[in-house]
This record gives sequence, structure tokens and C-alpha cells, in this order.
Amino acid sequence: MDQHFSASQGASLIRRGLFPTLIYGPVVSRRLGMSLGINPLPLDVKLCSFNCPYCQFGWTDMYVGDVGEAPDEVFPSVGAVGAALEETLEKRVSDGTRLDSITFAGNGEPTLHPEFAELVDVVAAIRDRLVPQVKLSILTCGSTLHHPEVLRALNRLDERQVKLDAGDPETLWAVNLPHPPFDLDRMIAHIPGLTDCILQSMFVQGRVDNTTDEVVAAWIAKVAQIRPLAVQAYTLDRIPADKSLEPAPRARLHAIARRCQETTGVACEVY
Repeated sequence: MDQHFSASQGASLIRRGLFPTLIYGPVVSRRLGMSLGINPLPLDVKLCSFNCPYCQFGWTDMYVGDVGEAPDEVFPSVGAVGAALEETLEKRVSDGTRLDSITFAGNGEPTLHPEFAELVDVVAAIRDRLVPQVKLSILTCGSTLHHPEVLRALNRLDERQVKLDAGDPETLWAVNLPHPPFDLDRMIAHIPGLTDCILQSMFVQGRVDNTTDEVVAAWIAKVAQIRPLAVQAYTLDRIPADKSLEPAPRARLHAIARRCQETTGVACEVY
């Protein structure tokens, strides 16, 4: 459901529609182009280790901290996801649909799937056979990077986009509500295990504000520590779970991006 943010709409909605299928799109992504989504998560609930107040899907229904904490039976099987992807790609190849990315995302955190590594192997094989020119990507909050098998699977992909919305624990808690005992420093310590990554950073104002000079300075320090390929800064484009949140002004986003790039030397683009 593509519901763009507006204050007047926000008051009437409590939860957003989830992706009702294993494969969805392609959707036009601000960062990934024409993206065909893979949802390796339940179709009827949001399952995540974060409970971000800005999430377009509303509040998290199945709030779990790590792999193995949700029952295996709530996840689609690797075979079902592979079959759905193969069927969809064959149709898209036949009708000439342009694709830039096949993206693991869906109704929460995709790496919580108990067979995530096997799923990546199956998806990569189907991609290689049917659309080898299309990149494999993921949107992840990084909560499972301490698992070696997750890191290895992520490194099979072409692009890894990891969430980093704050550099200090207090602000990160406010803007992401991670399931305890999430440890920001532990997550960052495992990022060098990735071949490379792009950081995605959401900036908001209102009840939660991660755009102040002090908070931005702490975030920039973490960017400098991680040394990603690039940073993608953006703000609300759809109705958030917490309707008291407001989009960060574009001028402020550009100021944050300039400060980040000048301080770290890492390219920072505003979306």
C-alpha cells in the first residue's frame, strides 16, 4: 500500500497494509530503482526486531530480538519463496518488465528467517539463471549480524543496505525501539564482516528528533567508524506508526549530509 505521508490522513489510520504475497512489485524505489521485493516473513503480521515509530507498516506485531525466537512455522518455506520468485521472474522476463534489483525486505526484518542462508542460495541461483543482470539487495536493521551464517549469506548479495538512524544508544532507542538487549556497538563491531554496506538513515522530528546538532555528531562518529560505501539520508514519505512524527525539512537533511560527507569523506546522498 503506497500511502504517502500527510497529517490529515494520519489521524484516521492505526496500521498500514502489509505485503500480502511472498513476492511483490516491482515497486519504484528511491534508492534501488525498479525493485522486485521478496517477503520471507509472515503475510499477516509484521515480524521485526525493531519497532520503529516511523515505520509505514505500523507497530510491530511479532517483536523478537533474534533468530530462533519466533516459531519456525510462521515463516514461509524456502521452497515456497523460490517457487514464487521463479514464477514471477518468468512472467517479468516474458513481458519485458525492467528490473534493477531483487530485494529482501518485506513485513519486517528479513534476516530473522530461520533458513535465511539457504533462502539466499536459492534466490541467487534463480536470479543467475533467469535475470543475471539484476542485482540482489537487502534492507536490514543489522540486528542479526552477530550470526556468522547471516554474514556469509549477506555477502552473497550484491548490495547490503543497513539501517543506522542514530549514533548514541538513547536516541537509537527512541527512534528505533530495538528489542532488548540490542547493542549498537556489537552490531557495528560485526559490520566489518560484511564485504561492504550502504547505510540508510531516517531523520525525523516531532516527539522523536534525531536531527539536532548533538545527535547528528554522534551519528557521524559512527559513520566514520563504519566507513560504508555510502550513506543515504531520507525522511518520512509515508504515514508513520507514530502520527506525532514529522518529516525532517529538506534543508536540514542536506545540511546533515554535507556535514557527514565533509567530516568522514563518505558520500552522503539525500533522498
